[in-house]
Amino acid sequence: MDALTIILFFVVIPIAVILFSIALQKLIESPLLVSAIVFIAFVIVALVFTESTAILILAAIALGIISLITAFLTCILSGIIDRICERNDNNANNNAAGTKSCSRLCCRRKICRR
Repeated sequence: MDALTIILFFVVIPIAVILFSIALQKLIESPLLVSAIVFIAFVIVALVFTESTAILILAAIALGIISLITAFLTCILSGIIDRICERNDNNANNNAAGTKSCSRLCCRRKICRR
């Protein structure tokens, strides 16, 4: 393996999986489904490249776990931000002016279904 291949496997692909998992989590709102989609996509890629299938399936398992952890962290952080914004909305509604002190980032909608 040359240096570019090692950088691709250990840096670029995990970063791409993390970003893709965050985006899918925002759309689908199900961490298990997000990790299943990423895992199946990489298993399909592993089966297409038949010369190193075992190594690529192990990589698919590792990337699926990375995707699951990322999706759960995204869900948890979005829930925390939502609770902070609900608290800010309640404080703003209690003020005489009635202005909302919440930022645009968290007041749009609920991220994870509870």
